[in-house]
Amino acid sequence: MDSIKRKQEIDMKKAILLGAISLALAACGGDDSTETVELKVQHNRALLTGWGGGTGVWYPVSDRYSVPAGFTHQWGHNYVIRAAVTNLKNPPADHPGYEVKFLSVMSDTLAAPDSVFETWVGNAYFSDGIALNGNGGGSLSDGTPFVCETAKACEDLAAARVAAATSGSVHATFGYSAGTSLPLVLKAARLQS
Repeated sequence: MDSIKRKQEIDMKKAILLGAISLALAACGGDDSTETVELKVQHNRALLTGWGGGTGVWYPVSDRYSVPAGFTHQWGHNYVIRAAVTNLKNPPADHPGYEVKFLSVMSDTLAAPDSVFETWVGNAYFSDGIALNGNGGGSLSDGTPFVCETAKACEDLAAARVAAATSGSVHATFGYSAGTSLPLVLKAARLQS
């Protein structure tokens, strides 16, 4: 009789364990949800680097999500794009929990020539986000050329980069010159400690 009771207890524990495992798997399962959204993409980009430095990448700046692969961004253009955002129920480790897929450009307008933006461009650990060429300008690490609005702007950038080798980070203010191509113009640079 004890062996029958013991077997029933073991069977009951197995059933409870299987039920708990099934509930846990059901909670983890389910479909990822997808919605179509409109994203505003700004005329500028921001310099991003991975841990440990390395070559930075200039990413377009969006109002809500990262700008999806497949979208071609041009400096000096403001966009409204349509994208599919999938919220992942079980995202991989070190993942934002969503994926964004580019669908279409809804509008593309030139930024006003007097538009400006400030961005981080380097520090002691990472300083190749921007380079001067000695001819009144330089280029960003993605190859985008810029001109200095004044000789002082280039001098301030060079001085800030030297100072950032020991502490602080370099921030630059850019704008655009008049015209349809809107080339980048370095307006000012400073060391931020």
